[in-house]
Amino acid sequence: MLTYLLVGTMVFSVLEGWSPRDALYFCVTALTTVGYGDLVPTSSAGKLFCCAYLGPGSGGLSPPRTAPASGGRAVRYC
Repeated sequence: MLTYLLVGTMVFSVLEGWSPRDALYFCVTALTTVGYGDLVPTSSAGKLFCCAYLGPGSGGLSPPRTAPASGGRAVRYC
C-alpha cells in the first residue's frame, strides 16, 4: 500500500504540478473515499490517471477473502 501511495504521489505531483505533500494528501483522501474536494485533478492526463488509480486502489488492493467461517464445508440453514 505504501508503494501505491508513493507512485500516486509522484504521478499527481508531476501531472498536476502539486507539491508532494498535496499530492499525498489527495491520494489518501481519495483512496479512503473521503474526498474533501479541495484538490481535484484539472488536466486531462490527471483525470485519466485518477480513474485508473482509484479503481484498483479503493477496493482492488484489499486482501482476498478467505473461505467462509464454516471451513469451506457446505452449510444448510433449513
